[in-house]
Amino acid sequence: MVMPAAANGSAVLHHGSNGAALRRTDVELDRDRIERDLHDIVVQRLFATGLTLHNALQFVGANSEVTYRIDQAIEELDRVVRELRITVFELNAAPGREGGLVADGSTPTGERLAAHVRT
Repeated sequence: MVMPAAANGSAVLHHGSNGAALRRTDVELDRDRIERDLHDIVVQRLFATGLTLHNALQFVGANSEVTYRIDQAIEELDRVVRELRITVFELNAAPGREGGLVADGSTPTGERLAAHVRT
């Protein structure tokens, strides 16, 4: 009678560890989806908006106030894009995952994170 109880306890432990593994897999899938969505949707739209503003500068003429405000908007978009990219890399650097940033803001391979909103 002791053997079936021990076997049952082992099955419960095994089932519990499978549940934890499934939850970790779900979290990983959510992270991957969030990373993709942030990059494919948000970052690309912000980048395109920055390019549009940059191209609009040629139509402003000599109005220094308008030029200044557009430049400020482009710089802010650039900062937002950088912050989002850092967030994506930090998601990728969660415990048990490789990747992420090193102290200087580059990836482990040395690639710098920068939005090239301006040419």
